[in-house]
Amino acid sequence: FEAQPQWLTRALRNNWNIRRDYVPGDVGFDPLKLRSDDDAKFRLAQERELNNGRLAMLASAGMLLAEAKTHRPVFGDDGIPLWSFE
Repeated sequence: FEAQPQWLTRALRNNWNIRRDYVPGDVGFDPLKLRSDDDAKFRLAQERELNNGRLAMLASAGMLLAEAKTHRPVFGDDGIPLWSFE
């Protein structure tokens, strides 16, 4: 058994050409059947997922900057915030 990238065909694997029917993020794993068959709804879900990921990255960068500025950890060992913006 050999793991294969979903976006490559076996014949084109050495040339790194992307399949024409490949949809980014669609690797065929959807056990809860959350993927919509409607292309417009699928594109909207993709855009929402990207925006949520970008927001999460900004939030984590903000926490890192807060720790760097104050020299105090944002969260303690138990996961509870140690300080707040009061």
